[in-house]
Amino acid sequence: NYLKNKLKERGVTALPRNWHLKEYAIAQRLLKKSSVSELRECINWLFTDDFWHDKVDSLLVVERQLPKYQLKTKCIRGDPPTKSAVGSVYDNLF
Repeated sequence: NYLKNKLKERGVTALPRNWHLKEYAIAQRLLKKSSVSELRECINWLFTDDFWHDKVDSLLVVERQLPKYQLKTKCIRGDPPTKSAVGSVYDNLF
């Protein structure tokens, strides 16, 4: 519902009939990889990003950009991404 509310704020009023069903399956996958708070932060980051702000229309976009967000926040916190850390983030995608 957080993404749906963000989309409404952006002016999206109509969603496909099966949108919730598709989002539910993706949400289950995302919650295995990440916490709810991290997912909300990632969604906020996507909506404020110059490139992604108008391309976010589903959790699939969030799922695909989550590793990039995780790497970016790890660098901001001062932890340089190690080769093993980068590998583990991408290993979780498959």
